[in-house]
Amino acid sequence: MIGWLQGLVLHKQGNQVIMNVNGVGYEIAVPISILEQLPQGQAAELFIHHAQREDGQYLYGFASIAQRQLFRELIRISGIGPKLGLLVLSSFSVENFIAIVRENNSNALLKLSGVGKKTAERLLIELKDRVGGSSVFTSMAGAADTPLPIGVTAAQEAVEALMALELKPADAVKLVESALKQSPDADTAALIKSALQLKLQSGK
Repeated sequence: MIGWLQGLVLHKQGNQVIMNVNGVGYEIAVPISILEQLPQGQAAELFIHHAQREDGQYLYGFASIAQRQLFRELIRISGIGPKLGLLVLSSFSVENFIAIVRENNSNALLKLSGVGKKTAERLLIELKDRVGGSSVFTSMAGAADTPLPIGVTAAQEAVEALMALELKPADAVKLVESALKQSPDADTAALIKSALQLKLQSGK
């Protein structure tokens, strides 16, 4: 499964981007808010949700792990598909959406095209515990605007490994960035080791 891509933005149209990754063009659907920020003709990176269905394989791209996780929580809900998931992430930041869920603010969701009262209420009910009441998800949202260094695959792998050890995403990113400054060419294992040493030294 594809979880992250870094490459050259070749083309943008509608809510899709074509990204050249080592000579292969990947067609990726993204929230409009992200599409506007992607620099055509320049390098960019996206966290990927890779969906395999009977009619093909589909890639959905996001600026952060938190955005991707929220998308996954949304499409787990019966009757909520990728189109609505992208619409939510085009309209709200992760932090704003968590606040909407916690405040049970159905009026905010009713402003979305194609979302009626029943759909809005179902979203709030389904996500109340999984998103609004989740301290783990909230900590991920704190890293939503903390992108990884572009083109560093080992860094992404190291961050995900640290998160598996129950570090907060924002802390994991900072530790890996610090480890990269010490050893720019380090592989994943070396970055994880250095990051853990830095954590011990900081006493956190």
